[in-house]
Amino acid sequence: MALEEISKDVEVLDNEKDLNWIHRNDKNEDYYFISNPTSESKSYRINFRIKDRKPELWDPVSGKMTDVLIWENNKNQTSVSLDLEANGSCFIVFRKKSESNSNPVRAISINGADVKNKLHIVSDNKLILNKKGIYKVSFKDNKTTTIKQSKEPETFFLNDNWNVSFEANRGAVPSAYFDKLISWPLHTDTGIRFFSGTVTYKKSFKINSKQLKNNKRVFLDLGKVKNVATVTVNQKKVALIWKPPFSADITDYFKSGENELQVIVTNLWPNRMIGDKNEPEDCVWGPVRDFPYVQPAPVIGRNLQEIPEWVINKTRRPSKNRITFCTVDFFEKNTPLLESGLIGPVQISIEDIWDLKNSK
Repeated sequence: MALEEISKDVEVLDNEKDLNWIHRNDKNEDYYFISNPTSESKSYRINFRIKDRKPELWDPVSGKMTDVLIWENNKNQTSVSLDLEANGSCFIVFRKKSESNSNPVRAISINGADVKNKLHIVSDNKLILNKKGIYKVSFKDNKTTTIKQSKEPETFFLNDNWNVSFEANRGAVPSAYFDKLISWPLHTDTGIRFFSGTVTYKKSFKINSKQLKNNKRVFLDLGKVKNVATVTVNQKKVALIWKPPFSADITDYFKSGENELQVIVTNLWPNRMIGDKNEPEDCVWGPVRDFPYVQPAPVIGRNLQEIPEWVINKTRRPSKNRITFCTVDFFEKNTPLLESGLIGPVQISIEDIWDLKNSK
């Protein structure tokens, strides 16, 4: 290929071993699925064997389609700068001709240091100024724009004083007050400690009119969540978030004055199943099984020997305080509980935005 001056379909200029990709061509459109297989965020500079077309970035989680911010056509290749979060992925799509007068961004630096693409970008190529310093944006035509950001984003934390309500018939109290955000297994109440299900967190706070000026972004970061969260602001659903980072742009949902934030969190079943081990048994189990193909052989659990009469007849079970029923007994009383709930820290940042279209 080198002798024929044919470039690689995909050429990764850095972190090459930490990138997976696949390419589909559909007539005059090219679709590249790009994946970061590592547990760390990565920055990439990638050359695609595509010419005279501008790249788009498609988010497979949100379905959002935006133009790539930093890219350049070079001979028979298109060079793209790309950030992917840990285990993250995206589509890079070429389907639109690059205009002769297009002037894409070639590089961005902060305080003289090239940051590649390690910046937050919102739709329509608006740059979020989330750090104090001097931003320098270089374009294809060698022109540059300098942006002076004199202050850090305004931030405040929401880790205290949450009103919490628990899904009914799951062994917990209907509601509780959390003066601090904690994982449910750390709570002193046994019903909360062993809870599995859906919990609603509510909290009110104020934002003034100055904080909601144009060219501002209000960004919510929930910190650690176990395991799935739905965010609502002022009774309007913002997002269902099922993987890190548990964050969302909530600019369009806030108002000046009092605001209500609601976070609905659902965890996994093991904690309630472990808690039920403290109640009397009302099932007949077989012997303990292990997995003999690995040494030392790990214990799997016990199989249910027969369907209980109370299940068949749909009557109240003898062990009345048990919540769960399963055909395999996986856990013991002392099995470690899983982290659960909204753990935080919960933070709201109010950040300045610069429209790069005004810089060209």
